[in-house]
Amino acid sequence: MDHCTTVGRSEVRAVGVEQLSALIRLGPPDLQQHYWYGSGNSETVAICAFVGGAPIGYAVAELDRVPIRTAVVRSFVLASPRDHQSSSIAVVKALEAELRERDCEAVEISVVGNSEPRALAWALRGAGWPNLEPKGLLCETDYQHLSKAPWMNHRKLPPGSDIFFWKDLSPTQRAGLACERRQKCFPRSLDPCIAEERIDAETSVGLRAGDEVLGWCIYHRITESCTACVALFVRHALQGQGYAIALAARSIQLHSSCPAQRIVFDVPFVNAHMMKFVRRGLLPYTTSARLIRRSRQGLRDSPPFCGEDAWTQP
Repeated sequence: MDHCTTVGRSEVRAVGVEQLSALIRLGPPDLQQHYWYGSGNSETVAICAFVGGAPIGYAVAELDRVPIRTAVVRSFVLASPRDHQSSSIAVVKALEAELRERDCEAVEISVVGNSEPRALAWALRGAGWPNLEPKGLLCETDYQHLSKAPWMNHRKLPPGSDIFFWKDLSPTQRAGLACERRQKCFPRSLDPCIAEERIDAETSVGLRAGDEVLGWCIYHRITESCTACVALFVRHALQGQGYAIALAARSIQLHSSCPAQRIVFDVPFVNAHMMKFVRRGLLPYTTSARLIRRSRQGLRDSPPFCGEDAWTQP
């Protein structure tokens, strides 16, 4: 998007991510607190609002092509939001326009906290987005706390199966997963091969019987000291028998010998079975639990979002 939108005294336009990184250093300190620096090879879009040539706010989104072209807003920051409400709406609309030009089909934003961020909620509503709705819990903990949970001693696995490091996935197993993906044998949100460059090799594991993959527990490395569990899944025929818990317990145990001692779990409300386990088995061993609110805006006709089933039944 080459054009610039003028809203009152402000101008809103697309900028390069590297350019934005330099620009926000010229603005108020608030602009630097929540800047997202990217995740390596990801494709990003950045929109910046200016007053008198100085940045007053911005939005950064990361694009994902699997299985449809979607985007996730990683940063949305506006200095003095009360003074620049119209600019905040313009930033959202400019971001949508830029994403449409890149053939993006939908964009979503998630915020964490037990109170709604009023300025962001106002901007999204002003741009025609659905309300930010509570969708799940973000549970933060560490190995020291989780190691005290009784279920960490659960070792039951399906007969003839074993747990392996996900980094040792064989070409035959990978081909089998590709076939199951085409047949929609597991939810898109639980696809273990999405963003593989972020997978933490030291703690991500799979469950197998010979060359057949029965399940997985995948972590992404967030920082040097923190991982996020992004997918826990066992085949539907194996669910409800405690196998997912054994898989999770083994992966958590691996954190004891690696730098990443902190662990984050994003647990959606729609998975009643997992929420029951979280309330009874996980929350007593967390250091914090906060609400996740999400809003998703379709940019053209696209299939319903299925990203909230990001856990299997334990």
